[in-house]
Amino acid sequence: MDAHASHINPEVILLAKTNDIFPFTFPALTSHILQPLDSLDDYMRDHPEKSNRTYFHEILNPPFISSFSHNNITNAFKRAGICPLNGSVIATEATTPSVLTAAPLAGPEATEARVAGIGPKYRPPPERKKIPGQHV
Repeated sequence: MDAHASHINPEVILLAKTNDIFPFTFPALTSHILQPLDSLDDYMRDHPEKSNRTYFHEILNPPFISSFSHNNITNAFKRAGICPLNGSVIATEATTPSVLTAAPLAGPEATEARVAGIGPKYRPPPERKKIPGQHV
């Protein structure tokens, strides 16, 4: 998920952590570059007449079936510069903020205030058993 401040929902994050789900976030404003397995946007742009739920199986099934090979997954993350980490594969102009997004984002205090507003709904995640040799 994109780590842009506008996409952060404290309730969802707390619910995920309570259920031992740890979201992986991409750096803010880079998910359009770093989504190596996303083919839906390309298909919908190339087939505007099939841009509704009726055709989702046509859109999603073929890439889903063919994408899960070791070679495809490894190369997708390599070409995105994720693994091995390689920031030079992304053109500088691709991550340059536009005029509309050049304003500073809200600081951590804004996020803390949103989390504090959750109040009694918050339940800390249960303690996890440590297994020798496990990285947490």
